[in-house]
Amino acid sequence: MHVEVVVRVCEPGRGGTTIVRTGEKRAGRDGGQSMTVIVLGHDVNPDEAETFLPAGVQVRVYGQQDVALRTESGLLAVLDAAGEVITGSIKNYRLGALGDDVVAAWLALAQDSGETVWLVGSDLPGELRLCESGEGVTCAGLGEHVCDGLLGRARALGETDVALIECRGSAFRDDTTREIDEHRNWLLAKIASGDPAQVAVVEEKVDRLPVPSIAMLSMDNYFRCWMQARWIKGCAERNELEKLFVHLQSNIRDLDVIMDVWKRVPAYGKALDDAAFRNPVVFQKWMLALGESYVVRAKLVARSGLADVWYLNNLDVVAKWDDHFQALFYQGEIDQAEQDFQGLSSQAKARLADYHDLYRCWPLMQEAAGYADRDEVAELFDYLDQQILPLDPSMDCFSVIPFYGDRIDAVVERQPDRLQGVVKRYPDVARALYRRSNIKEVFDLAGLFTPDSEGS
Repeated sequence: MHVEVVVRVCEPGRGGTTIVRTGEKRAGRDGGQSMTVIVLGHDVNPDEAETFLPAGVQVRVYGQQDVALRTESGLLAVLDAAGEVITGSIKNYRLGALGDDVVAAWLALAQDSGETVWLVGSDLPGELRLCESGEGVTCAGLGEHVCDGLLGRARALGETDVALIECRGSAFRDDTTREIDEHRNWLLAKIASGDPAQVAVVEEKVDRLPVPSIAMLSMDNYFRCWMQARWIKGCAERNELEKLFVHLQSNIRDLDVIMDVWKRVPAYGKALDDAAFRNPVVFQKWMLALGESYVVRAKLVARSGLADVWYLNNLDVVAKWDDHFQALFYQGEIDQAEQDFQGLSSQAKARLADYHDLYRCWPLMQEAAGYADRDEVAELFDYLDQQILPLDPSMDCFSVIPFYGDRIDAVVERQPDRLQGVVKRYPDVARALYRRSNIKEVFDLAGLFTPDSEGS
């Protein structure tokens, strides 16, 4: 069996994973079967050392001498078995690592070709050289690669045919991707125009492209971010919020470019705004969950549509928040309600307070209930007396959320002997509390408050 080993080494300077692919068997030089193994990585030749190519082994090279190979060229070479043939000797390259974005492009290509992927660093050792001949291992003396290097491992699979795609220098003079660049620039110009009709043309054309073509186009950061923005738009339109949030979170580093796409293609940004408007509570919680990423949150709410959700500038959004809190009150989920209210911006809380007195009184109710829990009767009356809010509406709010009002009732029932002085000292507070049936009963039994002294 003949084994064809295709080594593809791309431009330096990126971190990530080097990958090796084993492909489908095909006819070999002598009529046998040949299997393609594609090694993806960066060319590192630290000592300018060379290694030999045994008789019968040939190497196909795709890069020009002293020229760095562009990633797109390497991608194209997978589809093209041609190349400059080298025999005799070759630089003993050590394979470095590719960036995640480059790996993603190669994986997309593999998906279309059906090739198998091996990861250097897991399936194969990292920093693998073509020949690992060293002390005690004399590949050159034997005339065969018996080492643990790439050529030795390939030989172990059978007679070897090698195709190498690698950077053979640092200058960029590669013209093999000019057509790709022109096609990409044509697409990007239409996207940048912001014209819905032109963007629709791009979408329709990209949807018809094979995966390898999209992989190559996606090596451009703006094109890739346009793809991300379009994907976010689709999630927003389908109300797939969990996928949307995961995608935004995982692409935070590209957020500025994605937001530029939203600006240039308003329909994309509007889809996100509309999803936030339909689900303001969910969006608010997600933005809060960004935690330390407050800069990201600030960027997002710079969009007027998301700002309306974050700051509750829209009356319909306020009403949805009110529905949310009322449902939590009804279900007795007070801890969750307090947590959600605490997470709101001060401006959002003010919007709710204008909408319903309940949200203006809510902080008062929480503080008052705390005094009651600690049996601090005098402090409770003093606190309520100092409030600038009308006490009667506040008592109405205690009735809306019994969780707080019941705690006020309980301390009055537990501490009737401590009421005499505070009732006289804070008559307005006593009058307001007297409206609560449980407290009225305690006051009446103790003779602390009469309808005449209520004054109303």
